[in-house]
Amino acid sequence: MSDGPESMQELLCRIATLLGMNVDQFYGMEQPEPTLVCKCLERLQQIRTDVGMRRALDCLDRIAREEQVDSAEGL
Repeated sequence: MSDGPESMQELLCRIATLLGMNVDQFYGMEQPEPTLVCKCLERLQQIRTDVGMRRALDCLDRIAREEQVDSAEGL
């Protein structure tokens, strides 16, 4: 992790990068945060409507829930 707290722009750029977006266009913008948030939400919507991605997200969600149950049982 980084040494200090990240700016909102840095955090949003990392999220956008994880979503497979090209963030180069946002650097140098006066206030990129609202645009970045909108673009990330649009990308998430695209991912949700993609059948393969939807299955992958459902699978990850199921695994996460199983992990929560396993960790709760271990308490």
